[in-house]
Amino acid sequence: MRGRLQQSTLANERLICAVRDAKVRHTGDVTLRRHVLNARRPNRFGISFGKDRRVIVWA
Repeated sequence: MRGRLQQSTLANERLICAVRDAKVRHTGDVTLRRHVLNARRPNRFGISFGKDRRVIVWA
């Protein structure tokens, strides 16, 4: 999604609101909850999802 940070951030914020307002639910799985909470990253457009650092994949 390189180059579309603003659009993806706005979509992620809508998803966060939908979960908060119970329009989207999950099973309550602890691993999923931890993963989602750890993936939240602020940027200049709001809150998005991402990793702490780049992942290098060796082929």
